[in-house]
Amino acid sequence: MLVRALITLVALLLVSDLAHAESDTLLWSQATDHMGEGNDARAAELLQILSVEHPESPFADDALFLAAQLLEEKLSKPAQARVLYQKLTKDYPDSRASLAASRRLAALNEALGTDEEGVAPLVRFQTILKEFPNRSLDTSEAMAMAVLRDFPHWTGAHRIQLWLASSARSRGDLEAAESYYDEIRSGDAPRSAKLQALFGASEIHVIRGQYDSAIRLLDSLDTRTDLSQGEVESATELREKLHTSQNRSRLLQLSLVVFSTMLVSFLVLLKRHCASWSAFGRALRTPPSEFFYLLPICLLFVIMAMTGHEEIGPAVAIICGGGLIVSWIAGVTMSAMSPLTPGKAILSAAFATAATSSLCYFALYRSQLLDLVATTVRFGPE
Repeated sequence: MLVRALITLVALLLVSDLAHAESDTLLWSQATDHMGEGNDARAAELLQILSVEHPESPFADDALFLAAQLLEEKLSKPAQARVLYQKLTKDYPDSRASLAASRRLAALNEALGTDEEGVAPLVRFQTILKEFPNRSLDTSEAMAMAVLRDFPHWTGAHRIQLWLASSARSRGDLEAAESYYDEIRSGDAPRSAKLQALFGASEIHVIRGQYDSAIRLLDSLDTRTDLSQGEVESATELREKLHTSQNRSRLLQLSLVVFSTMLVSFLVLLKRHCASWSAFGRALRTPPSEFFYLLPICLLFVIMAMTGHEEIGPAVAIICGGGLIVSWIAGVTMSAMSPLTPGKAILSAAFATAATSSLCYFALYRSQLLDLVATTVRFGPE
């Protein structure tokens, strides 16, 4: 009887454990399903139930973090999110999620303030971000600036300023983006926000080709002793980007010199083989046969690029247009050099190749496609 009782007790314990495991797994599965369906409120509720009813579950810490994240970003309830982040760092201090929660908690504490005076502006800004895909960028920016005007002393204002700087950069307004970065750097923003603004301002200087200004900004970091590993890596990556941009700018200048030199060389050769300036003009007025062969092909490429690949359209147009000019001048020059010796043919081909290569580099640089081309050459097309 005693043995049977022990066996029954062990069986009951095993069944209880299995039911427990099934219960927390089921709650986690249901919560993720609701998230996939866009029902974030129900998902957050189930995740909190999981953490309360199954505190020893391997899902408990992640459930707390995910619930807090939903409350903060999707449901516009930052105060409730802060409570869950605090619970996570207290109850699961050694978990992976606790480290991320402590960072988000610090940011929330800063944005909300001790008396939660930052709740209203933070909720308004989060609502703007959440509904951003459904309205125009101009409208969202105006709403964000209205929050700054309504809450001029909000300690989390740098969040909006960083977002406004990012949106200004996305529409090509580098001057506006730089002004937002400058406001953050000169204001009372936290150190992390000022570093983001410094990196952003440095990138703008790099884009503009103001390399000395970018170097001065990055050199100002060298005197800091409190940079994290991630911040050091960001600064190093930005320096590498700066040096790459400098080298590309030098190559751009060289490409323009080479292209111009090659065209001038063709014109000089043509003039040498023309008896007079009038003959020189008549020769240039008549396109060679290769021009008429390339014209429809170039037009087709430009139309295809403009309609199917808007990003590369300008580069294709520049290459095709410049290539037609090179073929015109090179073809006329080679016809004037008749009889064409092998040496002259090789020289003309070399000039045309150099001019076309320089033109391609110029087009890719202007269209900001150099990184895409380099990646494609290295790893192949997608």
